[in-house]
Amino acid sequence: EAAQQRCPRRAKALFEELSWHVAEEDTLATFCTAAEFDLVTSSLALHWVNDLPLALLNARHVLKPDGVFVGALLGESTLTELKHAFAVAEEERLGGRAPHCAPSTRVSDCGAL
Repeated sequence: EAAQQRCPRRAKALFEELSWHVAEEDTLATFCTAAEFDLVTSSLALHWVNDLPLALLNARHVLKPDGVFVGALLGESTLTELKHAFAVAEEERLGGRAPHCAPSTRVSDCGAL
């Protein structure tokens, strides 16, 4: 609503028929009906989902047959230097190491989904 208030009148006229919905990726299919949306987006949220294949299936479920899914998530080589720096520092100071970043998805796995 706030974004619509900031839009000029011309933009409001162009997007008058659009409706916006916000839902969690893993509960999307229970929140929306099948084949309801032309577009589903997820920007840097998929790497926090516990069940990525289910989230993508839910997105597909709510898309119309010619609908589009646009998503972005962190890949396996994201933050490699930071992960390495944490490991080295903990090894030197504590004699062991613990993970500080969530596991990343491999690009080959994303293609298979």
